[in-house]
Amino acid sequence: MSKQFIVTIARQFGSGGHIIASDLAEKLGVELYDENLISSAIKASKSDTEALREYEEKPRNKWISRTYHNYKTSVSDIVAEREFHFMKGLAENGKSFVVVGRCSENVLAEYPGVITIYITADEEAKISRIMQLYEKTEPDAKKMIIKKDKSREDYHNGHFKNTWGLASNYDMIINSSRLGLEKTSEFLYEYIKLRIGE
Repeated sequence: MSKQFIVTIARQFGSGGHIIASDLAEKLGVELYDENLISSAIKASKSDTEALREYEEKPRNKWISRTYHNYKTSVSDIVAEREFHFMKGLAENGKSFVVVGRCSENVLAEYPGVITIYITADEEAKISRIMQLYEKTEPDAKKMIIKKDKSREDYHNGHFKNTWGLASNYDMIINSSRLGLEKTSEFLYEYIKLRIGE
């Protein structure tokens, strides 16, 4: 595919969004940027990746997040800014890629060829997936989903004014429970091809 495109995947915890994103990247023949984004972004700045990993995609703390003469005082803000800068650099260099989370639908909104997708799923499907993946009981899986989604929402809404998961912020919102992960990925692949004119 010669035309530049960027697929951003926002997802509810347990929706299978990461699996779908990975499959799409493989189908499209492009790189996937997810938790490996922190490594790439911080390696580029020669910082200690492991020491800063715990701050990756974490909500802003309004009590310690300050900007003084364009310098951030919060480590999580610094990590987020490096990730945002890294993603923009990829886009400006004409690279096509798939990126998971990291406010990417907002960070990359100004670039042509951006396709923004939000993946949700039925509650029962999310709970079942988390129970299996993390060997959790049903109550613990429910708690984990609530905690993770709240963290993602706070992270997103702390950096951008538009609301995480609001339909008007995305080109498409899709429930992966309707078709299953494999067919949802196939459907999105066909949609992306139509969007980029392939």
